[in-house]
Amino acid sequence: MKTVIGIDLGTTNSAVAAVKDGKIVMAENREGNILTPSVVHFASDGLIVVGERALQMLIIFAAHCVWEVKRQMGDDVTAFVHPDTGREYSPVEISSFILKDLKESAETFFGEPVEGAVVSVPAYFNSTQRDATRRAAETAGLEVLKIANEPSMA
Repeated sequence: MKTVIGIDLGTTNSAVAAVKDGKIVMAENREGNILTPSVVHFASDGLIVVGERALQMLIIFAAHCVWEVKRQMGDDVTAFVHPDTGREYSPVEISSFILKDLKESAETFFGEPVEGAVVSVPAYFNSTQRDATRRAAETAGLEVLKIANEPSMA
């Protein structure tokens, strides 16, 4: 069996849930929490870390971390430049790392592959911002069934 998930890609924290046996179940991340900090850490060795561990690294290695990238969705900007390699990352790429982590957490928690996702965005997001969010989710390996307004998702 495969799972369809709902994702709240948040500015500060993100979360993922699914309907199981008629009930909404929040998926826990690898730390056992239902909220995942929307923070990405780029280690010098090339490892990309998302969530709690990235948030911890923010204190020590702020130059290697990016957060609040949701505010840049749809903008044609560089969200992050790796201080060691100079590689530039767009808001879509950064968001895709967060979404991929959420997808993997859901697959581990529910014990089955994720088939598709509904991703929430703020009601004020314009079509460019919605398209950027869809691209980020697709880059993360998600089949986007719908981009929904946050008030509707709640």
